Amino acid sequence: MAQFELEQPFTSRFKRTRLFAGNGRAFFGIWRPLDVQIDGDEESVVVQRGLEGQLDIYAGAAYGDRDLWPVIAFANGIEYVPEEVIVGRRLIIPKATHVRAALLAQAPQAEVT
Repeated sequence: MAQFELEQPFTSRFKRTRLFAGNGRAFFGIWRPLDVQIDGDEESVVVQRGLEGQLDIYAGAAYGDRDLWPVIAFANGIEYVPEEVIVGRRLIIPKATHVRAALLAQAPQAEVT
């Protein structure tokens, strides 16, 4: 998979975000989604007016880290945030404990000597 650095306009929240290309598609952010466990009893929220296209706000509220917005995107099958995160859409918010576990599982393990 090819990886590019893409410089976005100053006002973009995607500024200095990597653009990945593969299988004839291009997308921002992490190229491999976190393997977050979904139990079926996750919290869900309805996108409110003024928060359209702003998964980072929901991630900040749920995980304390706005940069984890791709977790919510992948959990909801969202490919293009501006068009798919619209008023009235119900979003599944994966549990913070499962997100934390997935982040730890993905982190490189330090060698113990």
